[in-house]
Amino acid sequence: MFRPKKYYQSWKINEKDFPNNGTFEEKVKFFLVYALLAPSSFNVQPWKFKITKDKIYIQPDYSRRLATSDKDNRLLYIAIGCLLKNLEIAANWFGYRVCQKTLKIRGDLEFEISIVQEGSIARKIDPKHVCQRISNRYPYIPTKKLPAIFLEDIQKVAKNQDLEPLIITDKEVKSRINKIVEKGDYTLWNNNKFKEEHLQWIRNNITRKPDGMPAFTVGIPLIPSLLANFAIKNTNFAKTQANKNQKLLLTTPYYFFILSKTHDQETWVKVGKVLEEIWVLATEKGISMTPLAQIIEAGDLYKETMDVLKTSLRPQFFLRLGYSTKVAEHSPRRFLEDLLS
Repeated sequence: MFRPKKYYQSWKINEKDFPNNGTFEEKVKFFLVYALLAPSSFNVQPWKFKITKDKIYIQPDYSRRLATSDKDNRLLYIAIGCLLKNLEIAANWFGYRVCQKTLKIRGDLEFEISIVQEGSIARKIDPKHVCQRISNRYPYIPTKKLPAIFLEDIQKVAKNQDLEPLIITDKEVKSRINKIVEKGDYTLWNNNKFKEEHLQWIRNNITRKPDGMPAFTVGIPLIPSLLANFAIKNTNFAKTQANKNQKLLLTTPYYFFILSKTHDQETWVKVGKVLEEIWVLATEKGISMTPLAQIIEAGDLYKETMDVLKTSLRPQFFLRLGYSTKVAEHSPRRFLEDLLS
């Protein structure tokens, strides 16, 4: 009711506004608005751009990294991978091919992007589903099965980037994963540095900021949202979060992991691309997804997860997957013009 609207307008792109006869800069700016709808941990949006006469340069914004919970910048590069995939989806839809050159500068990755007009692109995804994609953190319908064709799509998309998707439905395995998630919640939310870092990104429901996590995205009403920071600082929030996640997991019919042979910046970007493509395809079919990062972020819990999954591959991302019982709401986005250098 009292929520400022301007930072939510990016989700309402009208494809009829595409500048067919516009300049290179006008076209790529249109594509980049889709790209900015990519997910990032706590919605920190860790990216910035430079547009030249015929190229786009995409750079990590380390001022927005989560230094405590993302020490190696894994989540940052996964987010940039998601952004790159959205850029590709949008450009393809309007008849353009994205050519990506990965640059390594002082140990960090940057991305040089060219956009080339193509007469025909074999496989297109409607970017309207990028605008509909959302993290749905509500309970899922535990008995509703996913279509076989979507499960096949997951396999194809992941293997195309040399990643391994893993869908878990076995009750015993899920129960063991649940215990690791619970351990992760207690580990993270009892860590004062982690808590302080994330308090910087937690927002009430009438926030005027273009980033971070408004409480309504996790179903918290207005008045409690105004007390969220106090509750996190002064109550046993680790227990609250752990109990909440356990209840959500019990409703979740499918656990989805993205696994990899390698563990480096290039791999994390690939994980982001795969994650976002699958997420957009899921959105197209009315299927919900939401990440749970604690079993990968917290200490060596990823090793326990590997043991439970009986795999030698590194877990890079873990999500709940299914049909939600409620419609979720989008988080805010910064304006493109504020991200250009």
